[in-house]
Amino acid sequence: MLQYRASCSLGRGLSTSLAGSNPASSIGLCSGPGKINNQIYVIAEAETKTETEAEKGDGTMEVIVANKDLSKEEVYFLTKAQDVMKMTEAVEQTFDLDAWCIYLDKNQDGEEVELFSMRTSEGETYATNSPTFIKAFREILDIFEPDEVKRLKVMNGVSKNNRTFVTCAYVSPDSKEIADL
Repeated sequence: MLQYRASCSLGRGLSTSLAGSNPASSIGLCSGPGKINNQIYVIAEAETKTETEAEKGDGTMEVIVANKDLSKEEVYFLTKAQDVMKMTEAVEQTFDLDAWCIYLDKNQDGEEVELFSMRTSEGETYATNSPTFIKAFREILDIFEPDEVKRLKVMNGVSKNNRTFVTCAYVSPDSKEIADL
């Protein structure tokens, strides 16, 4: 069975992709920063998969955005290593970042979920699937290029319903304090 994948650049290192067995359904219209004059920017590629692979799903994850071109080793340590810690264990700490990425993976129910993972300059790796954390990080990326995010503070916040959540803030490379934007 042929599988088609279409990728679309959204600018600032962000991209989106669609996949399917029908080439027409695998092409999407870009929206956001990469959309210029309603033009479609698509790269399509065909992949051959057996029926068994298509039925099972390929089980692979996809890096959406990262601070640099990640090596296979870095992708492994950010996404698959057993020593990855929960982001909640990093609360109220500021980190110099060696590598980070936002990626898609499947949870135990087979549903696709978005995750954020970071490896510190000390070699510790933290990850989260918190939509609040990822939203806050994407807001940082709305201002800074991915390779400019070199320091991050992990914090707790409290919702209107008095629930604690994990979030983050950009920290200037020139200081250990949260940048006043």
